[in-house]
Amino acid sequence: MGQNEGTGGGIRGQNEGAGGGIRGGQNEGTGGGIREQNEGTGGGIREQNEGAGGGIRGQNEGAGGGIREQNEGAGGGIRGQNEGTGGGIRGQNEGAGGGIRGQNEGAGGRIREQNEGAGGGIRRQNEGAGGGIRGRMRVLVVE
Repeated sequence: MGQNEGTGGGIRGQNEGAGGGIRGGQNEGTGGGIREQNEGTGGGIREQNEGAGGGIRGQNEGAGGGIREQNEGAGGGIRGQNEGTGGGIRGQNEGAGGGIRGQNEGAGGRIREQNEGAGGGIRRQNEGAGGGIRGRMRVLVVE
């Protein structure tokens, strides 16, 4: 009985001591450390995100301004091309017989001049051919 009570007390003492160490020392110590690391890394990430966010915003604003300028420049160019080429298709289609709208107002001016020139020639030929046919019919009627 004496030995059993002595060893029992010893085991209880070790269990309590080990239990206290695990609960108090390691868990609380590592918990505190992790909380400090998390807060430290959290702060770092927030600072990096804010810094990167500012940088991205700066780049986006800078790139946005650049893209807007490029888009406006390219847009103006495309509009200029479409207006220049669109008129041409309108001119071709109007002169040749009407067709695709889209590219062309600058080229259309040139094509319109060509179509008007060709139209004038065709009209003169038709008038000339018409006059000849009418003349033949009149001659046949007279004869």
